[in-house]
Amino acid sequence: MFVHKLGLTFSMLAQRDVDDILAYTLENWGERQLAKYKAKMDKAFDTIITTSHKRKKIESGLYIFPIEKHRIFYCIEHNTVIVIRILHQRMDEGRHFP
Repeated sequence: MFVHKLGLTFSMLAQRDVDDILAYTLENWGERQLAKYKAKMDKAFDTIITTSHKRKKIESGLYIFPIEKHRIFYCIEHNTVIVIRILHQRMDEGRHFP
């Protein structure tokens, strides 16, 4: 069975979020945990870009996907998933969107 996947891109803020999350994980829990969490993030992104995935829409055009204690916020434009932010569950999303 062929599964169509969307393209994937990251906003500057989302890329910074990824970098910060991975740096924090390395600093606090080491390389082994970093590899595990990076693999979980990669799997989450792959799940998001698979068109058969059921998405949770939180408002018009904005979706959310949970991963561990983080939430991936994204939109879809022209067959491309645009990751807008990746925030810890305790962060107030209203304060962290441009």
